Amino acid sequence: MKKSGTRMAKSLCVLAFAAMAGGCAGMGARLSPEAMGAHMTILALNMANNRAEIAEGQLALTNAAAPAVREFAQEMVTEHTANMQQQQALMDQMGITADMLAALPVTRQMEANHQAAMQALGPVRGAAFDRAYMERQAAMHRYALEQLDALMRNASGEVEVTGGTPVAMEPPRLNPGPAMALEQQSRAMIAEHEQHAQQVRTTLGGAM
Repeated sequence: MKKSGTRMAKSLCVLAFAAMAGGCAGMGARLSPEAMGAHMTILALNMANNRAEIAEGQLALTNAAAPAVREFAQEMVTEHTANMQQQQALMDQMGITADMLAALPVTRQMEANHQAAMQALGPVRGAAFDRAYMERQAAMHRYALEQLDALMRNASGEVEVTGGTPVAMEPPRLNPGPAMALEQQSRAMIAEHEQHAQQVRTTLGGAM
């Protein structure tokens, strides 16, 4: 059953990014299936991460005590909301749906991790919440960076098309360029948040 679900997820990756691959064909190259799958996984990871950061940030605005933690939480809500809206607009242009992302293992993994964090953090208040939330934020952003870096290396793969012959498929609505630009922007945002989380964590006396 697990293998079947994995195969279905891989098929969705290829189908969703087939149009994007065609956009490069006229320029003499197209994305490899591995690169298509990596792009799809990045979108799923980023969407799940945005949702988790927004929800956990909203919880922190209620439960946190330290002004620095509340400021950080507001930053998470504001910036991850903006990033999620940008990604949704891009997905709408590409014809990628929420169901396609939900079928990928990374979405289920991120959501399970988020739900566990919300259950653990929900009853906590004050200084204890501040420390637990910032520990979570430092770890979460570090994990997201590691995953993005690995996926972005795979997403850069191309396969040459002899003579620039068009691929036999429907004309694409979007070229991979905008997706890659969003990925780079998201990575930069997450890296900045990881540094900020470490700084706030240090002021609270958290172990490094």
